[in-house]
Amino acid sequence: MKNQSSRGQKQLGLGRIVMLSSIMFLLGCNGAVKFTSPVQLTSDSASVDFPVVPDPGVVVPDPEEPTEPPETPTPPVVVDPPVTPPVVVEPPPAQLPTPPVVVAPPPFQPPVPPVLVEPPVSPPVVIEPPVIPPVVVEPPAEVEPPVVSPPSYEFKSGICASEGTTPVTSCMTCQTPSVGESNSLSHKAEQLLEIMTLSCPIPNKSEPDHYVAPTKKELLQMLHRCTPEAYQDTVASEEQSRVLQQLLDPVNSSLRQKMFKGLWYHLPQHKSFETYFGLEIHEAVQVMCYHKYNVKSVHDLGGQLLPAEYFEAPVPWLYQMPAEYEFANRQIRPELYHCMMESLAYPINKFPDPSEIQCRYETLRGPFGERMEAQIENWLNQGFKVGVDVPESGLCKDVTDLEQIKDLHDNVLAGAYVCEVR
Repeated sequence: MKNQSSRGQKQLGLGRIVMLSSIMFLLGCNGAVKFTSPVQLTSDSASVDFPVVPDPGVVVPDPEEPTEPPETPTPPVVVDPPVTPPVVVEPPPAQLPTPPVVVAPPPFQPPVPPVLVEPPVSPPVVIEPPVIPPVVVEPPAEVEPPVVSPPSYEFKSGICASEGTTPVTSCMTCQTPSVGESNSLSHKAEQLLEIMTLSCPIPNKSEPDHYVAPTKKELLQMLHRCTPEAYQDTVASEEQSRVLQQLLDPVNSSLRQKMFKGLWYHLPQHKSFETYFGLEIHEAVQVMCYHKYNVKSVHDLGGQLLPAEYFEAPVPWLYQMPAEYEFANRQIRPELYHCMMESLAYPINKFPDPSEIQCRYETLRGPFGERMEAQIENWLNQGFKVGVDVPESGLCKDVTDLEQIKDLHDNVLAGAYVCEVR
């Protein structure tokens, strides 16, 4: 308790000294007070009515006592700095976080239904339609469908003159046949006769039962009308000449055996035989060896002569026919067909007197169509010699098969004649 009182008095004394020093400093600055030593200040200040509080740390001399000069310098007064108690700052009271301001939504108001304002009802404006007089449409006059008359055809028939001057088409006349002998054969016909005489006896699997090969005289009955005019000679090519020489060899029959023993096997030599004589190997055997004197078998020669390549082609109707086959179909094959038909009609040594032979002709003029095709086919089946004349294009030719004229479409004149014993 005593220590606390001394400490308080010491602090009060220091405070007064500091305060007085400040006042003196201010007065000195204004010139009213002269700065004196601390001893004077202390003695002067003693007259001031301030309570003097003795400071235990500072020794204040008594002015009434004599002052003796100090023998030794007085040590400086060490003034302890005031001890300022720590200012304890109370922490502010903890503040709770400010709650967020919650704005209450406005009270729910139901939507106001729209006000339906009905438009004013205007009376409908009635517009009277204009009075349009009715259009009187007269029905069209009845148009009679055009009468398409069937194509007209002109058919004629008659007896041929015995002199052979009756024209049938522009390139064919009706001729009465004359008596023919074997020595009147063309060289090509003689070659065919000799080859078939040597080849018909060759056996093969296609021959009929009890088959007997025909003799040369019997074969001649089928070719005696193949004269140089009827079955014309042609110049044989080098390959054709080589094949003919081997086929006509009476000693060496090797090629004949190869070509006539297998009728349906096609050898390179077949081409030379077919294009030179105008018929295939199997046709020659069927017509001349197996079915001799058969008009129907000869009639089969009216078709086209086709090479083996035709049947092997992917698209046969687009196959380009070789030139030698085109020539054979255009000339050689039709000539052989007609001379064999006449040979069967008039056998050797059985020719009637020319006065007993009568030839007749028939013609049909009109557009080429079904009727024309039917008539031509009928003539061919009856053994007529047939020709077709196309005046608009200048075409005129003999016909042995309908395939030869399938592309015609103009007006044509078709004619045919046949000779018979009365």
